[in-house]
Amino acid sequence: MKYWNPDWKLERAGFGGAGGGLGNLRGITYLDGDVLATCPRDPVRGVVLRRNLKLSDKPSLTFQVGTDAGRSWELEVYAGNKRMTKRLIDGSPVQIGDRKWQSVAVDLKEFSGKEIQLRLYQRTLLSDKIPGNAYWKALEIK
Repeated sequence: MKYWNPDWKLERAGFGGAGGGLGNLRGITYLDGDVLATCPRDPVRGVVLRRNLKLSDKPSLTFQVGTDAGRSWELEVYAGNKRMTKRLIDGSPVQIGDRKWQSVAVDLKEFSGKEIQLRLYQRTLLSDKIPGNAYWKALEIK
């Protein structure tokens, strides 16, 4: 994390097959320029990006997440113990070899001026979906 975004901690990341996972091989965790690719060591618990900070008067969290073609994972964002968003990151309509990106914006104004812990989860234990890497970029708190 010190090379991608040193303000955040990465927990429970693992290694496996390259290219987003093949067959029974899971994905792989690595850094590619400004993109962090993660895959959980334990599919039940998932990967977590964690940060403690004091928020500004009008705080927001923005970032982009992606997945490979035919792969999926679930994103959850928590501020303290409150779930702020939950969404499926699905690469099903993308051509093989392409990556699908989604922009995420989380309004944190109910926590303005407070010390808080932010947690971003990648969960891959999904029914009827093929799990894959999560790709993260442009993670910013205002």
